[in-house]
Amino acid sequence: MSIKKRKNARKPKRRRRVGSDSTYTQTRSLERRARSAYLDDDDPEKALEWFEQAEAVGPLSDDSLGLYLDVLHTAREVDDYARIALTMVDRRPGDPMANMLAGSACYSTMQPVSAIVYWEKMIQLDPSYHGVGLARQELAKLRKYLPEILDAFVDDLPKELPRIASVENILHFFKLGRFDEVILRCQKHLDRYPNDLRARNNLAEAFSYRGDQSDALEVLDETIRQSPQNFYAHAVRSRVLYFLNRKSDSAADAAKLRTLTPKQISDLTKAAQTFAFRGDDDEIGWAYGVAADSGWLEDESPDVAMLMHYEATRLARADEWKAAKTQWKKAVRMAGGSTQASENLDDLRQPIGERHGPFFFDIQDWFSRKQLAAMQSALAAIRDGEDENTHVSDTLRRFIQQNREVESLLPDMLDRGDGLSVQFAAKLAQYSDNDDAQVALRDFVSGSRGTDSLRSELAGDLHRDGILKSETIELYVRGKLDRIEFIDFEITDEPVIPNDRDEVCLQMIETGVEHLHAGEGAEAEEIFRRLIQSKPDAPDIKNNLAMALQVQDRKDEANRLIDEVIDQHPDYFFGQIALAKRALQRKEYDQALETLMPLQRRKLLHATEFVALAQAMVYTFIGRREFPSAERWLGMLQNYDPDNPSVGQLQSLILLKRDRRGLLSGVLGGA
Repeated sequence: MSIKKRKNARKPKRRRRVGSDSTYTQTRSLERRARSAYLDDDDPEKALEWFEQAEAVGPLSDDSLGLYLDVLHTAREVDDYARIALTMVDRRPGDPMANMLAGSACYSTMQPVSAIVYWEKMIQLDPSYHGVGLARQELAKLRKYLPEILDAFVDDLPKELPRIASVENILHFFKLGRFDEVILRCQKHLDRYPNDLRARNNLAEAFSYRGDQSDALEVLDETIRQSPQNFYAHAVRSRVLYFLNRKSDSAADAAKLRTLTPKQISDLTKAAQTFAFRGDDDEIGWAYGVAADSGWLEDESPDVAMLMHYEATRLARADEWKAAKTQWKKAVRMAGGSTQASENLDDLRQPIGERHGPFFFDIQDWFSRKQLAAMQSALAAIRDGEDENTHVSDTLRRFIQQNREVESLLPDMLDRGDGLSVQFAAKLAQYSDNDDAQVALRDFVSGSRGTDSLRSELAGDLHRDGILKSETIELYVRGKLDRIEFIDFEITDEPVIPNDRDEVCLQMIETGVEHLHAGEGAEAEEIFRRLIQSKPDAPDIKNNLAMALQVQDRKDEANRLIDEVIDQHPDYFFGQIALAKRALQRKEYDQALETLMPLQRRKLLHATEFVALAQAMVYTFIGRREFPSAERWLGMLQNYDPDNPSVGQLQSLILLKRDRRGLLSGVLGGA
């Protein structure tokens, strides 16, 4: 049928899009960019980037889904390919191609029942469709193993394939962290299967991870009313109550798990996760033991790998390192790729002072999606702030005020989180008025968990803020307790000019110093002798004259001048540095340290003073064989002046002077 355009037909008015339609416009614009990148520029990576941005704005159009699948296929993003294929078949259930693609995607992502359902639907819709022959072959294979597949799907409901396929799809979206979509799919599923407790548990967890803890608790309470012995629901409920800071209620649910019977490995893995958040290490061992006694550890599944990670971390926290390594390695072998287990093994390979320590969870595990979004906004605000220190404190305090439930997690993040979790928790705890968080922060600083550099930095912050009153503290350095004196000074490169200096004098000093740096001792001597006639009591001019004499190898004359400076000006910084160097030459390292310590306590150092002090401190601590302290000062020097030629020399000297045992410890990182 053809449609003729009528002459003088009145054109319909174009509707103006307002409000949420701006999202529609933005999404379509991003889709066009993705299409152009893929089809015109042959740039699938850029196309994928545009599609991901479009998804973040709003739902993709039906016209874009097919192209998005092509992009994902090219990029080998198998899991997201399955997600988009399932989205397509939901929108176009009567399309044979959509069912074929969904079946193939599910087959590739371990959703066998879904593959059967979608391929059979494709054949039903169009028996002559071009993919039917291959689909029939694969269906025959899947049907052969279907009884085993259904046996592995443990629940008390009839084994209807559409229901099980729906659960597989929910779990796939869950694995990808698409919690908004999980919630919608669970709600749709429960409309059809209201007694499916597995889906109810998935819905509760999705609410919890999204940040809607009250909604999660409401769903769990209803599930437990329907099924009081539901092991998984009690495990999840204990975790939700923990995040709501209802610790006693959480403990009651956790304790009840010992009286219930788990039906499958996922029950015990979920229980172990809850125990890990709560710090119930012994209970993790119990869950692992039940799994072992039930024979469930023989299956190489993601749930088994995760349970092994929890057990390995428990063992490491109990200093059973050999057993912990064995379990982590098994978990990595099962899970493949980068996992929390592999990250723990990587951490163990670091030198002992650079390890974070065993951890159960990454930073994203501690926060809901809403809290992560708020945290990212806070970090972006800090990054864009002008007055860094004030802005950081104000922004983090505001984050805490808006997310009060996070405060109760800070002690546990310090104790059981990964390196990033610990750093963020420590920073929040500094700006929190929560007593438990403050105590946990002080305990962390004085403990052996975390890197030496982080604990040292935090100790300095707490001392600066008046929380640590003493001028010294015992810190773990390379695995051993070491008494550290706080270093709390500022470094400036602004010239310090005495009041009696005129422009002519300053110019002569600058010229003399240039001659010194060039090794021209005689020229420098001439200038500083002229200056000393008009400034006979200036310690800096005498010191520079002494240096000019040293360049000319006239050491006796130089030493006499230095003696004058030390005797007449005991507060002159470089005079004390010279005194310390004399003690070092005599190998009187305690005397050198006694001379240098008052210089360290000054609140403001010129850049040249800091460099001289740092170098002298490194030599002093090398002589005392206190290599961690020598490395700490060398690290400060390297951070401030990485191009200073003495940095490499001092690094080599530290390695040379270590005894064999110390060197091996530094290289191998201990056991």
